[in-house]
Amino acid sequence: MEMTNSVLDGYLPEEKEEYTLKDKITALACLGIGIFFIEFVFYYSFRGSLGVSIWFVLIMLTYLLFRKNEIKLRNRFSVIQLSLITILTLNINFISSKMAYSINVMFVYILITYFIYNTSQGNVSLSDYCFVDILFTVFKAPFKSFGKAIKIMKSVPFEIRKLQNIRYVFLGLLLAVPSVMIVLPLLMNSDDNMKRIFENLFSGIYFDFDIYESIIKFLFSVATGSLIFSLMYTNKKEDTPDRDEQKYKIDRMEFFDPLVMCAMVIPVCVLYAIFFVSQLNYFISGFFNTLPEQFSYSDYARQGFFELCEIAVVNFLIIIFTNFLVRKPEDTIPKKLKVCIIVLSVFTEILIATAMSKMIMYISEYGFTHRRVYTTWFMMLLAGCFALIILKQLCEKLKLIKAMMILITVSVCIISFGRPDAHIAKWNIHLYESGITEELDIESLSNLSHEALPYIDDFAKSGDRLSDKAHELLVNKAYFFSYREKHWTHYSYPVIQAEKILSEYIEK
Repeated sequence: MEMTNSVLDGYLPEEKEEYTLKDKITALACLGIGIFFIEFVFYYSFRGSLGVSIWFVLIMLTYLLFRKNEIKLRNRFSVIQLSLITILTLNINFISSKMAYSINVMFVYILITYFIYNTSQGNVSLSDYCFVDILFTVFKAPFKSFGKAIKIMKSVPFEIRKLQNIRYVFLGLLLAVPSVMIVLPLLMNSDDNMKRIFENLFSGIYFDFDIYESIIKFLFSVATGSLIFSLMYTNKKEDTPDRDEQKYKIDRMEFFDPLVMCAMVIPVCVLYAIFFVSQLNYFISGFFNTLPEQFSYSDYARQGFFELCEIAVVNFLIIIFTNFLVRKPEDTIPKKLKVCIIVLSVFTEILIATAMSKMIMYISEYGFTHRRVYTTWFMMLLAGCFALIILKQLCEKLKLIKAMMILITVSVCIISFGRPDAHIAKWNIHLYESGITEELDIESLSNLSHEALPYIDDFAKSGDRLSDKAHELLVNKAYFFSYREKHWTHYSYPVIQAEKILSEYIEK
C-alpha cells in the first residue's frame, strides 16, 4: 500500500498561521505610522518635537484601540505606566535642551515598548526580571515577527468575487504608483500649463521630488512599520521570555564557591585602599576648596570624573560578576561576600563624593555649562545606584533591579522636567550679579537653547556692563532664528516663546 501521508513520509507540513481582522488592521496602521515616522520624524533628525510626540501618540492609540480586548489595563501598575508615558510624551513639546530632549525621547520609547509587553502579559507589578524584559522588548521583540505585517496584508481572504476584483484594482493602482511618480514630474517640467494645473490642484504639496529618494523613503517606511507591528504581535503571541527558563539559566551560571569570589575581590579592595591612602591629599583637596599644584580647575575636575567612571564601572562589573557566578545557598549571598561588596561600594561612594566636591569647586569658579550639569546629574545617579547596592547587602528583601529602575525613572523625570538650559542661564547670571564669579561667559550663554532666552533677555535689559554683549547675542540669535526651517513638526512651547522674545531683536 502506497503511503501518501506526509507525516508517515517523514515530513510534517508547517501549520498555517491564521490572522484575525484586527491583525490586518493593526498591520496597515503600523505601516501608516512607519510612513509618518520617516516623513516627519526621521527626515528631520528627530528635531521636530511635535512630530515625535504625535508619532508616540499614534503608536499608543494603535495599540490601545486594536488590542483593547487582548490587553489588561485594570491594575495600578498599568495606569502608572500609561500616565508616565502620557506626561513625558507631552513634555517633549516643552523641552529645547538637546541632551534632555534626547534622554526624554529615548526613555518614552523604552516605556512604550515595556508597557506593550506588560499589558500583553498581564503583569501587575515591576518584575524582578524587568531588566531582561526591557532588553527583550526593545531589542528582540521588534525583529522576532518582522515581516509579518506584509504577510498579513497578503493573507486577506477574498472569497467573494467582487472583493477579488477590488483586490485586483488595488494591486493595479499600486503598480501604477511608480509610473505616475516618474511620468508626472516629466510632464510638469515639459509643459507650464500642466505644471500650473497640478500646482493649483494640489497647492502646498511638493512635487519636484527625487524618485529614488521617494522609493528609499517608502522602503524604510515599510521596515519601520514592520518593526512596530512585530513589537505588538510578538507580545500578543506570547513569544516572550519564559520565567522558569530564565531562572534555570541564571542558576546554572552559579558555579563558583563564595570563597573563590572573596579571594578575587579582597586583593582589589586592598589595592583601592592603598591607592586612596597614597593619594589622600589629592582626593580630599576638593572638600577644602584648594587646588593641587600643576592643576587647573578644569583639569582637576575632569581628571576626577574620568577616574570615577573607570573605577565605578570596574566595581560595578565585579559586583555583577560575583552576584551571578557565586553559588548562593538558599538564594542568599554569603556574609563574607556581602562585606566585600559593601567595601567596594563604599570606596566608590567616597570617590563620587570627592568628584562632586571638585565639580562644585569648578562651578563656583566658572559657572554652569551643559557638561557640568549632566556630569553632576550622572554622578548623583551613580551614587544612588551604589547606595542601593549597599542597602541590598544589608536587607535581603530589597528588590535591587526594581529599585534601580525606579531610581533611573525618577532621575530621567528630574532632568526632563528640570529645564536645564533655563537654570544654567539663570544661575550663571545670578552667580555673576552676586559677585561669586568675576565674569559672565556670554559665549557659553549663546550655546544654550530657547529655554534660556527669557533670562538672557532680562539681563540684556539690566544695564550691566555686559548687557550690550547679551543684546548682541540676542540679535545674532534672532537673525538665524528668522531663517530657520519652518515646519509644523518643529513647533513647541520654547519655539513659540523664542518667537515672542526674538521678535524685538530682529533688525528691520
